[in-house]
Amino acid sequence: MRLTAMAFTAGTGWTRGAARLLAAAWLLAGAAGSAWACDLQVPAAEPLGFYRPSTQGSMPRPLGVRVRAGTSVCSGTLQVQWAGVNGELMLQGPGGGLRVALTLDAAGTAPLPAAPQDATAVLANPGSAQDVSLWARVLPDQWLAPGTYQAPLWLRVLDARGGTLDERDLSLWLVVEAEVRASFSGGDRSARLDFGELAQGARRAALLDVRANTAHRMTLQSTQRGRLVNRRFPDSTVPYVLRVGGRLMPLAGGAAGLEQPVAGRSQHAIEAEIGPVERVLAGDYADDLLITIEAR
Repeated sequence: MRLTAMAFTAGTGWTRGAARLLAAAWLLAGAAGSAWACDLQVPAAEPLGFYRPSTQGSMPRPLGVRVRAGTSVCSGTLQVQWAGVNGELMLQGPGGGLRVALTLDAAGTAPLPAAPQDATAVLANPGSAQDVSLWARVLPDQWLAPGTYQAPLWLRVLDARGGTLDERDLSLWLVVEAEVRASFSGGDRSARLDFGELAQGARRAALLDVRANTAHRMTLQSTQRGRLVNRRFPDSTVPYVLRVGGRLMPLAGGAAGLEQPVAGRSQHAIEAEIGPVERVLAGDYADDLLITIEAR
């Protein structure tokens, strides 16, 4: 810059003030060139897709971060800042904070350090670019309310003296789906109520465990409309009463429903009680119940 200022101080007829003005213009141009030595290229927003709480492990997703050099070598370090601890970001949404692991590798073994710690070194020759490996993975078993969750990241490329060469904002977001998971005690998807020799008033029960991140409805559908039917002689039947959590489920119409207005964990005792068994034929009696649980 000193050479530029001296070049127009004699033999041109320009005033010293003009020389100073031109020198300032060169200084500004030099500063702009330095700022663009590293061009940090990231999308404004990065979708992480859809999340189902029952998924045991989501796939890691790469974040599209690239550093491109301008007309000079881009050499520095990348720092990433967010409201959280090393390696973990909280996306905010209708159910609170959703935990997302941030790492430098797809395997998830190298947590991403938060600024002011350096995430990684960057080096690109003029006209070339370096892709930076950053990964995000939603942690499993988070039963939060359905909806959109998001959080910002702030990325900066710094030179050796700590000066900012370029900076960008990146918003991460995903959609949590409404979901219900149910199983009988022990993790089974089916249960058998075996009464042995039928006797009026005999009772058997099974426990159904339900976990949901939203309100839901349970519907019980009886194949035989609330009766046990003789396998060989269908005209011979035995009525029974079905209760869920002590609440009577009228199955004469084929199906009965139960509303669960809140999310969370719940356990339902499904109990069958045998009705009158007079004047029925000997044999095996059975009915099939289909339980359907729908998220609201």
